[in-house]
Amino acid sequence: MANAERGEVDLVVGDKTYTLFLSTNALCELQNRTKKTYGQVIRDLRTLDMSDYRELVWAVLKKYHRKAFTTVEQVGELIDDAKPRAVMDALVQLFKLAQPPAEETETGGAVRPPEDDGPSDGTGANSIETADDSA
Repeated sequence: MANAERGEVDLVVGDKTYTLFLSTNALCELQNRTKKTYGQVIRDLRTLDMSDYRELVWAVLKKYHRKAFTTVEQVGELIDDAKPRAVMDALVQLFKLAQPPAEETETGGAVRPPEDDGPSDGTGANSIETADDSA
């Protein structure tokens, strides 16, 4: 059974339940197989790239169901049995769980790199070196 606190989602297909999880290793495998970044695969889902869709589903099944799905064609059959819309709904739920809650970020949900305040001599507020040390 999926644990939402760990970022897991259940996909029920007939009398079987599959636990989906976005594992780092599976996503790296996905990138190697598709020769695309994870972000590119997600963007391609909007254009209904079914090969990437099937590869992504395979990736999220790998942590708990690697032995049950040894080929991408088996994953395609699972998608057909579950109905593509139900699988997509589970993926959307999985993506939502993977996002940090808005109240945990300073910017209200969007994590951004720090502002660039121009060139630094390495003696700023966050530096472990002081101006006297560098002289």
